[in-house]
Amino acid sequence: MLWLTIFYFLSRLPFLRAYPVYYDSFEYTRIAQSITFTNFSSIITSSHQPIHTFYFLTILFFKRIFLFVPTNISLVLISLFFGYFTLIVWYLFVKKLANQKIAFWAGFLLLLFPYFFRANTNILYESELLFLQISALFFFLKCLKENKLFLVLLAGLSWGLSISLFTGSLLIFPVFLLFYSLLKRSLGRSANWRMKRLKVSLGGLSPFSLVPLVLFGLSCSSLA
Repeated sequence: MLWLTIFYFLSRLPFLRAYPVYYDSFEYTRIAQSITFTNFSSIITSSHQPIHTFYFLTILFFKRIFLFVPTNISLVLISLFFGYFTLIVWYLFVKKLANQKIAFWAGFLLLLFPYFFRANTNILYESELLFLQISALFFFLKCLKENKLFLVLLAGLSWGLSISLFTGSLLIFPVFLLFYSLLKRSLGRSANWRMKRLKVSLGGLSPFSLVPLVLFGLSCSSLA
């Protein structure tokens, strides 16, 4: 993981672009200049970005943490840091599925992926989105393998927050079903008690995936 970390920052830092280039990054930059916790509700509902609610919350927190850093720098730091967090979780995820050697090469291939590079070095929400999506899958897989139900809370929370960034995250639900089905098949009929807990784990994703609805409801409450 150390070599992946070194390669990540050496390959990203020289290419950071702290100015809008792609797609909606112009609007992200404009909103970030004026958004505060006080006007949060009106700002996000007046833009076309309610589906990116949690991204704007992240912007607010980064503005608080990096008080003396220009807003555009804070925006690209979100991409950089969450890209690194994604690499860590991806490494742990593949290591859980396979082994450390395969995890290393999977991490190396991720670093070479052009889409990932673009997301890490520009003002885009995709770095944070990928982090939350992979975290959801990692925690769910870990829950199934280790039989620790509190991990389903983390999986559902990560998935729910990823939906608040991009509603297309709903499409990864079949992957949860795939993990569940594969483990169910490997257990066979000899572990009924374990299967009951697996069903609880799968069902437990649903209530925590309601997080984006709660966030959006709170953001709109002041306008009602």
